[in-house]
Amino acid sequence: MKEMITKIPQHVALILDGNGRWALQRDLPRTKGHEEGIKTLAEIVKEARNLGIKCLTAYAFSTDNFKREKYEVDYLMYKAEEYFLEYLKKAPNDSKYHLNIIGEKTNLSPRLIELINQINEMKFESELEFNLAFNYGSQEEITNAVKKIAALVEHKKLDINQIDKDLITQNLYTSKCPPVDLVIRTSGEQRLSNYLLWQISYSELYFTTTYWPDFSVEEFHKALVNYSLRERRFGKEHA
Repeated sequence: MKEMITKIPQHVALILDGNGRWALQRDLPRTKGHEEGIKTLAEIVKEARNLGIKCLTAYAFSTDNFKREKYEVDYLMYKAEEYFLEYLKKAPNDSKYHLNIIGEKTNLSPRLIELINQINEMKFESELEFNLAFNYGSQEEITNAVKKIAALVEHKKLDINQIDKDLITQNLYTSKCPPVDLVIRTSGEQRLSNYLLWQISYSELYFTTTYWPDFSVEEFHKALVNYSLRERRFGKEHA
């Protein structure tokens, strides 16, 4: 399968869906699905780097996920803190990627905010930029970008005629990365769920019924083979 990948996307976005349903099918608590999903993400990040993908963005926790049961949210916050601490111990000397935490700080604990700030302040070169969308919503991201630009206009640091698509892109959380080439969503759902709405304007979309904990490296390769076979036109007509 891997040898059939003829085009490597520069930026892949993942919607990690199906952890809870994976667990419920096995009569396990939903938290067990998240635990297995974290292991899957580690494998996919590793393979993305091996394949030469430059940017990987993963939708780990949305702003709407705070509506879930408290025990599940508390578990996810705990695992996030654990993961961030582990990354800070390794980076940059023993890190395989450069991590960016993108999303809102609202509703997060002071400890989580402190860890996120420490990680996002780290600057070093890496073969893979890994954006973890945590407490993220695309509409909120675009709103924040508009506010930053409006403040520049208000303070006479920017003329309104200088506002263009590139300027908005530069003020998004993913400004270090090119536009998304491929969006992969697991679990059979076929919607975008307020994810990277600006960045995926011309992305290819790939949906699989596989739940995220079962999304293996082989499944990842299958998605990339599918991407390799597509003709990207960016609004142009067929040749």
